[in-house]
Amino acid sequence: MNAYELFGWNPKFIIDLGELRKKFIALQLSHHPDLKGDDIESSAFINESYNTLKDPYKRYSYLLGLVYPQEAMKLDDMWLMEMMELNDSIIESKGNESLKASVKNSLQTYFSEVNIALEEKALEWDQNGQSEILKYISQELQKIKYLQRLQKIFDGVEEL
Repeated sequence: MNAYELFGWNPKFIIDLGELRKKFIALQLSHHPDLKGDDIESSAFINESYNTLKDPYKRYSYLLGLVYPQEAMKLDDMWLMEMMELNDSIIESKGNESLKASVKNSLQTYFSEVNIALEEKALEWDQNGQSEILKYISQELQKIKYLQRLQKIFDGVEEL
């Protein structure tokens, strides 16, 4: 059984988080070891499934693993160059407040652009299930992971 089956859904990228929460509570009330004496593994699987599906990036990665278990595609060279330049700017921004503000704005812009593209393609896949869309979603998810790493580096520089 996968996380989607547990919650009574077909695999999809876009889900109703309120409905997910309701189903999670109902499952926990009927399976929690302290309430029903069920085994701990069942409750742990419910928790793990809920935490996976409620986080969009975890959900996207999980669903890709279910329906598109292929290796990650190479990202566009131009985009990677932009990220290398952004990484250099992050390092250079230490002690330079105006550069920090510019880098912060750039990170937010990249996150926004990638999130919009990711959500559009996810909705498109949910509606018609075309497998070629999954390659694009996989690439956009790679970009998000790359941006998250840059965000962590930036957060570390900001604290200095």
